[in-house]
Amino acid sequence: MANRRTVAACDLGSSKVCVLVGQVQPAGYVDIVGVGEVSCAGIKRGIIVDIEQAANTIRRAVQKAEQMSGVPVHSVTLGLSGSHIGAMFSSGVVATAREDKEITIDDISRATEAARLVPLGPDQQVVHVIPRQFLVDGFEGIRDPTGMVGSRLEVQALVVTGSQNAIQNVIRTVERAGLAVDDIVLSSMAAGRAVLSEAEREAGTVVIDAGAGTTDFAWFEGGMLRWVGVVPLGGDNITSDISVGLRLPIPQAEEIKKSHGVALEEWAADDEMISLSGPGSDGRQLSQAVLARIIQPRAEEILSMVADRLMPAGLRTAVPSGVVLTGGSAGLRGFRELAEKVYNLPVRLGRPDPLGSMADMLADPAHASAVGLLQYGAGLASQSNQGVSNRRHEDGMLSRIWEFLTQWF
Repeated sequence: MANRRTVAACDLGSSKVCVLVGQVQPAGYVDIVGVGEVSCAGIKRGIIVDIEQAANTIRRAVQKAEQMSGVPVHSVTLGLSGSHIGAMFSSGVVATAREDKEITIDDISRATEAARLVPLGPDQQVVHVIPRQFLVDGFEGIRDPTGMVGSRLEVQALVVTGSQNAIQNVIRTVERAGLAVDDIVLSSMAAGRAVLSEAEREAGTVVIDAGAGTTDFAWFEGGMLRWVGVVPLGGDNITSDISVGLRLPIPQAEEIKKSHGVALEEWAADDEMISLSGPGSDGRQLSQAVLARIIQPRAEEILSMVADRLMPAGLRTAVPSGVVLTGGSAGLRGFRELAEKVYNLPVRLGRPDPLGSMADMLADPAHASAVGLLQYGAGLASQSNQGVSNRRHEDGMLSRIWEFLTQWF
């Protein structure tokens, strides 16, 4: 046990909070030993709207994970989402420091910090600076310049930004729950880590994490993250449409969506009748086809908005490896097939492949972000003889990017 370090991850969603506990094995992989999942309160579209409610939800999820694992949780790798997340391209240039012109990790860090200096709004801060490629003396296409010789090092990077207030509120909520934050990782990036193969990340794949309050996406190509974004719509909007269209309470609309919902009208049956019960239903019945006619337009809108927001990244042609759908709303029947129609690309469901006794419980698209966050935390822990430490910078952020590049992908 002395060689095993404990790590934990917290995935904050609009509908649920998931806390995972894992043990990092000597070989470097993480064995998941505890799961705590609780219906969420106090979070809407990735934004804290009630800090006490959200903190209580996290406490309950942590308690469940601790009871299952028998291991106390003191700190977590935290997922970040929300409609405040943005992205832009930047570059940074430095002269190499050594007399022999050999490029070191320090040179890479300085170039990455130079790329970090982008114009920001008054409430914005940098979340991640992710190199897309390096140039040495003008020669491009270099993935890792360490050890190369050159006078001038340039990095072309993707800079992910977010609302400083929103991020600090998430951190304070976790701390109010009695936990420290080891690191913060973009949820879509974590989902990509959990569900994509190395070949998919290399060839070019878009991961769409369809949640309850938001739909996050990340485009990977050449083994690197190329673009990210968030659409402020998700499964809750579909539920709301059902509630309004059928004049039903939200809980009943959610249950009907899960039990009978179809995102593709051609899959629905005119002769399959759904009985509505409960307040306001008046014993009514409707066909599955009617329900699909409510669901499909909103599902199509969500998928189309993702496509529109990929355009600034220059994604104008087909992605060779297609699209991978994950997240809780990805399980809606017909959603994958609808995505194939909207994108005219192959689409598959992304299921994480975790290790340990909890593997079967977690091999579901809804747990992709949580599993990816835990794997990220395990990567940090495997680099330290002391286990995971709190690594946040003074501005409340994040992991060192070079560790992300060399250890994660």
